[in-house]
Amino acid sequence: MAKVIQHGRDKNIGVILYVNRVGLRAKLDTILPLYKKWGVTGLKFGFVDGLSQEGISWLAGAIKKVYDYGFILDIHDNYKPTGLSRSFPNLLTQEGIRGNENNPDAYHNTVLPFTRFLAGAADYTFCFPNSNRFFNDNLYKTKLQVSKGQQLALSVVYFSPLQAIFWYGNPNDYNDDQETEFFKRVPTVWNETHYLTGDIGKYISVARRKGTSWYVGSVAGLSDWEDAVQFDFLTKGKSYIATIYEDDAAGGIHKRTVTLKQGDTFPIRLRAKGGQAIVIDEH
Repeated sequence: MAKVIQHGRDKNIGVILYVNRVGLRAKLDTILPLYKKWGVTGLKFGFVDGLSQEGISWLAGAIKKVYDYGFILDIHDNYKPTGLSRSFPNLLTQEGIRGNENNPDAYHNTVLPFTRFLAGAADYTFCFPNSNRFFNDNLYKTKLQVSKGQQLALSVVYFSPLQAIFWYGNPNDYNDDQETEFFKRVPTVWNETHYLTGDIGKYISVARRKGTSWYVGSVAGLSDWEDAVQFDFLTKGKSYIATIYEDDAAGGIHKRTVTLKQGDTFPIRLRAKGGQAIVIDEH
């Protein structure tokens, strides 16, 4: 394991190891110094008890121990934010959400920004590939209920400092094409956020800035959505190029570019269950 971890570090890739509740409860004080010796970057807790008083108390202590060893942390299953990430910022995210593992519909996705995400970051576990190859072998026996454009856009709309799109896929599912290149650009932490428009359970559009670039995610619920938003957040006097990733008629992603400036009105036209992701760079 130490050799594998060093191989990743040589390529500037950190390794996060998954440990379930049984292992955590029995061996936490043993594995933490061992993982530190190996050069592990972080841990992902699984199947935790995030409901009972005893379970929450145990997790609070475990989070502090992981913090003391300098690991980043992602807690999965039913644990929801309790404010501990303010004291221990290594707790980057947690599940506590009905994410893509459960194939939620677009109504659910447009409710979450107004409900669950008010409590804090959430690991939604994006599932971009939508092939029969996977779902025929999967427990749930059904495809995702939203478009690829919505999957791209949700990575901006939803906040989580640690995100992954390899939840059930493998590297061959994510080739260097225009369907997934947006995921290579999109950050997970931000300098500034603007909620442009939204209606719970119907639609939402969010703009976030990282450095000098802006990212806009817009998603529709179970009905078509047409609107226009003002790009007042752009810097006055500067010209911008917007690269737009949106659903095409064949179920894939269409890419186009437009020029923008502060105050421009941008039209949004989304089909039901669809989405649109935009990168805006200074020209």
